[in-house]
Amino acid sequence: MLLAIPYLLAAAVFRDLIEGGGPEWLHLLVLLCIWNAMKLTVIGPFSLVLLIRTRVSEGIEQGASSAHANPRGFPAVGRSTSLEHNEDGLLRKEHNRL
Repeated sequence: MLLAIPYLLAAAVFRDLIEGGGPEWLHLLVLLCIWNAMKLTVIGPFSLVLLIRTRVSEGIEQGASSAHANPRGFPAVGRSTSLEHNEDGLLRKEHNRL
């Protein structure tokens, strides 16, 4: 959005040149500078909203992927858990060191 300021300054300089007896085609440059300043002024807040929306969605996706990988939030300690049947036919957990 700050780039709109030099465009408005250039439009003012071109206008002064026209009033001082400069060529009439400088009116086109004045219009072009004002148009570019307006575009930059409008696009600035719009792009900020899009950036915030993207960052929020990335944060949600990152949170979902980390919760899926480690649902309880505990850090990995270097042990794996395997399920095996014991002699009674019941499942039991067995911890193995990696």
